[in-house]
This record gives sequence, structure tokens and C-alpha cells, in this order.
Amino acid sequence: MGILEFFEATHLRVNGEDILDEGYVSSRKLLESSLPLLTNPPVAELVDHALHQYSKRRGLPRVEARHYLSIYAQFDSHHPKLLKLAKLDFNLLQAMHKEELSELYRWSMLCLDKLPEYMRGFYKALLEAFEDIEEYMTKEGTLYRLGYGIEAMKVMARAYFTEIKWREEKYKPKSEEYMHVATASSGYTSLIICSFLGMGDCVTKEAFDFVLSEPDVVKSALIIGRLTDDIAGHEFERKREHIPSMVECYTEEHNKSKEEAVDELLKRIETAWKLINEAFLKPTKIPTPPLFRILNFARVIEVIYSKGDWFTHVGPEMQKLITQLLIDPVP
Repeated sequence: MGILEFFEATHLRVNGEDILDEGYVSSRKLLESSLPLLTNPPVAELVDHALHQYSKRRGLPRVEARHYLSIYAQFDSHHPKLLKLAKLDFNLLQAMHKEELSELYRWSMLCLDKLPEYMRGFYKALLEAFEDIEEYMTKEGTLYRLGYGIEAMKVMARAYFTEIKWREEKYKPKSEEYMHVATASSGYTSLIICSFLGMGDCVTKEAFDFVLSEPDVVKSALIIGRLTDDIAGHEFERKREHIPSMVECYTEEHNKSKEEAVDELLKRIETAWKLINEAFLKPTKIPTPPLFRILNFARVIEVIYSKGDWFTHVGPEMQKLITQLLIDPVP
């Protein structure tokens, strides 16, 4: 357990912590060699999960909590009342999410008869969504936030337009040019900004300006999102009319193999995770709750794409996560 906890702790390392870099490699190797020899079922399951699923730092907190509840109950030292409280907490939040999803579903169904043409319908639905947001923001006295949400959507739309232009012109961008556009088209800046709209007083005007200025913590989340997606999905994208992914851009620009390109992009992803960790260790212009929003968007990508493109191809693994998180309560 001590080695496992140290291994988990190494995921909080920042750039320049060479000893922890070595500790990550050595502890991982030791856990891998020890796993077949472990006779304590809950410990073996925790080790297997950390090695082959997600670390606590990079996994989605509620998904990880759901997984740990069943394991914790297997330890003789577990606290029954604490376990009961944890299950109650999980099920109460899940019930709230179900109610929110049902409201979204009803709203979506009302829009079905407003889709005579694809783009017109999409644009109209988007405007209606922002009208609902405007009404809520007006009541809350935070109407200024709406402008940031609209600007965030414009950023993504401009990036889409550039990518369409590249596709039609058969243009092959250089790596840095591609990343400048493709991080915007990933939608993460827009999602982060829009996720701030309904947050409480911890989100101020400075928080929105902070995100749009793309400091290291935001830029790192964008890099993790874009590169993890490209590594998982570039083979599928090559089968249809699509712009080159970062894998293709890098291999052509630097005359490298696909494997070498993927190795380089994985290194960049690790560097980005370290920069996110750094943001939590030093003062920023925004408080911790909005920072956790940025971190959680990076975590989403880690869960959905690190073992394949589960967003495009929703298989049993993704279905299980959705079921555990949003449908089945903890018994």
C-alpha cells in the first residue's frame, strides 16, 4: 500500500522534479511485478486499477469514488457508518444529476420540430440556449457573463471555419499552426467558459478574462485534450475526409515514424499535466473552485480517450461508466 500511495503521489509532480519522475517509473515497475503475487483481493484490485485504469489525480472524482466504495467495504478496518454516509452522498448527487438530465431531455425534445435544416436548426437551438442563460443571469445579477459565453462560442466557430478551409484546400499545416487552431476547435475553451456561467460568487470577471488569456493551466488542458484525442482517433480520421491530426503533422514536418510522433506527443501531455499541478501550488488570479473546473476537463479527456476513442465509439466500457455515474445507485 505504501508503494501504491507513493505511485499515486508521483502524479502530482511538476516540471523539474526529476527524482519524482524516476520514482514514478520505479514504483510503477515494482507494482507491475508485484501484482501477480498479491494475495489480498482489495489491495490487488487497487493496484490493478492504478496501473491499468486511472490514477486518482487524473480520474474523474465521482467515478473513482464509485469504484472505491466497493473496495473499501472489503477491508476489515472499514468504518460501516462512514461507508453508509459515502453511499448516501453518492446517491443523492446522482439523483440530482438525473433530475438535471431529465430537464435537458425535455428541452431537447421541444426543439425537434425546429430543425428544418441542419445548420439553421443548430444555430437556432444555440441561440435559444443562450436566451435561457440570459434570463437566468439577469435574475442572478451576473448578466455580464453572457458576453463571455458568446465570445467563447465564436472562438470555437472561427476555428471550425479555418479547419473547413484547410480541408477544402487540402492544406497541410505545420505542427504549431495546427495546434493553434485545433486547440480552439476542441471546444475546451468554450466549455470551460460556459461551465463558469452558472457558478457562484467564486467566479468573477477576472476568472473569465483569465481563461480567455490562455495561461499555462488553461493551455495545458487544451493540449491534453487535443493531443490525447489525436493519438486515440487519428487512424479513424484518416479513413474519412478530414484535416491531418497532430500525429500526421508531426511525422511529416520532422520526418519521424508514427510511433516516434506518438512518443513525443505523450511527453508533451505529461509536461502539460505537470503545469496543471503547478497551478495548484502557486497563487493565480482565480480561486481554487474554477481551477478544479479546468482540471476536471483534462480528467474527462483522460478517461474518455486514453484507452481508445470512447467518445466516437461508445462501447461497453463507456456505457459502464455512464451507468455507474448517472443511472444505477450504489446499493
